[in-house]
Amino acid sequence: MNFSMISLGCSKNLVDSEMMMGLLEQKGYNYVQPEEAELIIINTCGFIEPAKEESIETILETAQLKEEGKLKYLIVAGCLVQRYADALAQELPEVDGFFGVGNFAQVLEITEKIVAEKERVVLSSDPMDYLYTAKMPRKLATLPATAYVKVGDGCNNRCSYCAIPIIRGDYRERSMEDIVAESAGLIEGGVKEICLIAQDTTYYGYDLYKRPALGELCQRILDLPGLVWLRVLYLYPTHFSQDFIDLLANHPKMCAYVDLPLQHCQTHLLKAMNRPHSKEYLLDLIAKLRREIPEVILRTSYIVGFPGETDEDVEALAEFIKETAFDHVGIFIYSPEEGTSAYDLGDPIPLEEKERRRNYLMTVQQEVVKDNNLKFLNREMDVLIEGQTKDGQWIGRTQGQSPDIDGLVIFRGAGEFGQVVPVKIDEIKAYDLLGHRIERDE
Repeated sequence: MNFSMISLGCSKNLVDSEMMMGLLEQKGYNYVQPEEAELIIINTCGFIEPAKEESIETILETAQLKEEGKLKYLIVAGCLVQRYADALAQELPEVDGFFGVGNFAQVLEITEKIVAEKERVVLSSDPMDYLYTAKMPRKLATLPATAYVKVGDGCNNRCSYCAIPIIRGDYRERSMEDIVAESAGLIEGGVKEICLIAQDTTYYGYDLYKRPALGELCQRILDLPGLVWLRVLYLYPTHFSQDFIDLLANHPKMCAYVDLPLQHCQTHLLKAMNRPHSKEYLLDLIAKLRREIPEVILRTSYIVGFPGETDEDVEALAEFIKETAFDHVGIFIYSPEEGTSAYDLGDPIPLEEKERRRNYLMTVQQEVVKDNNLKFLNREMDVLIEGQTKDGQWIGRTQGQSPDIDGLVIFRGAGEFGQVVPVKIDEIKAYDLLGHRIERDE
């Protein structure tokens, strides 16, 4: 049977989708584009309100293919189902089955029940039941040179605004041996860049080993032959270990890239968010990272519109953005999530005001990016080639650009997909860098 997978939300969701695709292909299902599929599985996101809305819109749009195309079976899975399985089943009769994050490994049995037995399935098991392993088949949906590897799932942090522990459960992690084995297999299959992900990657080691072990894990992956780059994302500010910082500073294959979600700078708001650090702690950490990792590229995210945020807090955040000068920043609008401790605070700030605050802060950040990117002008940089423009220029990324979320490098000259080549930067264009291929002795 021809099937397709629509994966919404974050890279962690994408890995789950890739595992389900691998399990289905292993049993003879044939992956095709959605318009050609007889079976479609939508892996949803339910983290914040816009993600829920996107998931519902995608379900309704895909359901139209039942009337217009070859689609016979539509299954909805993932985070949104984990939270609202029964309500979704009642409101969406056109969907043939639902299952949550605790049931990903059962995708074959669930699909067979729906297809062969014509039975509607609604499942939302304990999310703690699922943690994938290197032995599970996987069909990559990323560009061929890059793959995400989950080191763990769930989260033990209890940020007051965040529904992840409700959806994904408490933190649990994979063994180093399993993660290294998966990474080795991906590299043997042609992957050049491994991106380690979890809800909180700096927490790695505290579950199985009762100690911080992210640095040790990274060293073991860096020792694998054929690896070009190792990148670590979702680094919680509290658990940085010195051996990990030393790798970021000194290992040529380790991307000196720190993805550090701060959420705000105001100590009273951080306390209300149940974030266990102050503005002073964050400034000290940022200074330490810049001092010990001279080439570090910093990314963060902030939340605007959290209950209690004032105009003065927004101005303080604007000054913090200027002062800390992160290379990449994402700004999200607060949405109250049922089951979180912040839900009881209500949603007193109007959406229009939240949007104004976000737009204002992004304008501030755009000026920071203009200044930051000037340091790349006329500089030689290694670029991983990922694509090509219509006019034949190459598209790629530096170690300081994460897949999907940051800017790109567009350059002229010789190259091949998956190659890492030296590029001289000739021009800065908003978030992107323009240049030309060089030889090292140029």
